Amino acid sequence: MEILIAQPYLVSYGGAEKFVLKLAQHYDAKVSVVKYDPKRTYGEFKNVDIIQEGKFLSNFKLGAYYWNLKVPWNYDLIISNLAPSDLIRNNNSPVLCFIHDHKKGLLEPFQLGIPFWSRFSYFIGNMGYRFLLSKLTNKFEVVATNSNYNKQILKTQLHRKDIEVVHPGVELNDYYNNDYDNYFLFVGRLDPQKRIELAIRAYKGFYTKNKKFKLVLVLSGSAADTYFDKIKKEIGLNKDIKILWNVNSSKLKEIYANATAILFTSKNESFGLVPIEAMASYKPVIAFNEGGPKETIVNGQTGFLVDSVEDMAQKMNFLAENPSIVEEMGKEARKHVEREFSWQVFFKKFDKLIYKAYKAKEK
Repeated sequence: MEILIAQPYLVSYGGAEKFVLKLAQHYDAKVSVVKYDPKRTYGEFKNVDIIQEGKFLSNFKLGAYYWNLKVPWNYDLIISNLAPSDLIRNNNSPVLCFIHDHKKGLLEPFQLGIPFWSRFSYFIGNMGYRFLLSKLTNKFEVVATNSNYNKQILKTQLHRKDIEVVHPGVELNDYYNNDYDNYFLFVGRLDPQKRIELAIRAYKGFYTKNKKFKLVLVLSGSAADTYFDKIKKEIGLNKDIKILWNVNSSKLKEIYANATAILFTSKNESFGLVPIEAMASYKPVIAFNEGGPKETIVNGQTGFLVDSVEDMAQKMNFLAENPSIVEEMGKEARKHVEREFSWQVFFKKFDKLIYKAYKAKEK
């Protein structure tokens, strides 16, 4: 089967990009992108058949591009990945629409820490995208998403009840444990939605009781981002908070392998790849009790689900003072991922959706 994956950009080290990479490798699929920068995303894409349009379009033009696109390449099925690539269904079929993140509320942009005109532009683009997507909702052969949390929101937004849930996975053999060094770890994109400042505040609260542990922030993005100004202010003069920028996959796995535990602070994350990568590395995860982590973390066994910065700081202190429990939780975390979140488990389910979408065209 000839599969084409539609992905707007490949210019970062994110969960959605990793998801596309695994799909492309598993199905030997072509990936159609508007913009691809091999220096800013996973190096393994160099071995993937990428069709690059060589453009960098604004949100307005990007939506119009996919809405009007009539795919000229041979394919049996298109997998749309990340908005607004799902608008490709207007002139093409069959399409398996995979949604990583529910469509944000129209006022969501005004809650972000970005300049006003960027927020306003985001708002207008979001409104236009929602209108166009509403015209296609019932045309998709299959709609799938990455969590039950996401599904419940999408059922209301898309007015479709037949949304499938398939949790993404990790390559188990790639993740390992070296030891439990004296540092807590945060991994994420430089984005206000990741709420990096909350991880820093939790660490500061913990730091008042225990100065033997450091905080390592592994960030993807650029220090020129205006959101980083907020992060710098949060860090202040604390020299035990270390930042590593845009590390490659191999180095990141090594950092995971040596951490004590991982902090996850994203706002209502639809799924969250970082927690399962951490658990695959035998590390407990301390995450806010919202969104996808409620489906991936077993509270009290593979990590902790917390309701406040203060609660996160307390759990950090608990783990710092109980290394044997850290090790025990880490082992349980690894077993949990092996049972529920391997790529083998994912593709066993996703293969059925591929077949379902392909057969739907024949009806």
